[in-house]
Amino acid sequence: MAEFSYIALVTTPETRTFYMAIAEGTFLLGILIGNTINGFVIDHLGLDTLAYATAGVSVLPAIVILLLVTDVQGSSCQTSWRDIINIKQFFGPFRTVYKKRIGFQRALLNWSFVMYSFPFVSLQIFQSASFLYFVKERGLTMSQYSLFTGLISAMKSFGGPLVVYLVKRLIRPDQFSFAIGCIISQIVAYTIMSIDAIPASMWIGAVLLLTQTSFFALVRALQTRICLKDEPGQLFAFDAIILCIMSGITAIVAKVVYTATLSFWPGLFLALCALLYICAMLVTIVVAYYHDTDSTMNIKLDREGPKT
Repeated sequence: MAEFSYIALVTTPETRTFYMAIAEGTFLLGILIGNTINGFVIDHLGLDTLAYATAGVSVLPAIVILLLVTDVQGSSCQTSWRDIINIKQFFGPFRTVYKKRIGFQRALLNWSFVMYSFPFVSLQIFQSASFLYFVKERGLTMSQYSLFTGLISAMKSFGGPLVVYLVKRLIRPDQFSFAIGCIISQIVAYTIMSIDAIPASMWIGAVLLLTQTSFFALVRALQTRICLKDEPGQLFAFDAIILCIMSGITAIVAKVVYTATLSFWPGLFLALCALLYICAMLVTIVVAYYHDTDSTMNIKLDREGPKT
């Protein structure tokens, strides 16, 4: 979340979505690399070596931060140890998100988290039940399943930023039309994966998941445009709190739902993932409407001048 905050501070509104997509994609790229090499490391170097390698790789971001990341806010970034352990800091993100703002901006910011939450829950459900479904029910071998998950990671890592770049260069839609296009791609992806009768349905769906990273980046870029320049840190801290809570709850619920529906529709969790994206699309339409209304109001006030 600190990475997203930093990107919000050092990028322009025009390039922010692209760099947000790269940041989202790097997480999945790391998973792709790890899944590719961990079997080799375990087989030839041992499990202990894998643990040491993981610890070593985890130190690299700290080194990068110390060497490359500059202080973009000067003395305002400095805190004392008392600030770090102050319990009041925990409530700062909540105050930032729910404080009064001009026009519909507070409502837009609040709804943007809802807009993001449905796809995030969908992602958690898929990750929790996909192994059981594709290996146990559809008969994939471990090698095939590794290839399948590797394809998904590759699509999201490289496809997300590529989609943002190409769409902005060639089509140039407004941000909400772009977001709805990404959502439709996800709905089709999860729906087609749930239909066993379609040849290669799971592989087609895996490719269509490439717009997931683009959608998350679009939402984060929208959030940073709504908030003030000194608020991205608090904004993404709130994001982290919500996502951590949702991750634990969703993982448990997903496995309960999968077990309960195993006897009559094992692929129901995929249909549920598609349904959650339909909910996200409805929220996106609402956010787009109020965003356009808010922009029109601001333009009108700018032209008319302040009321006395």
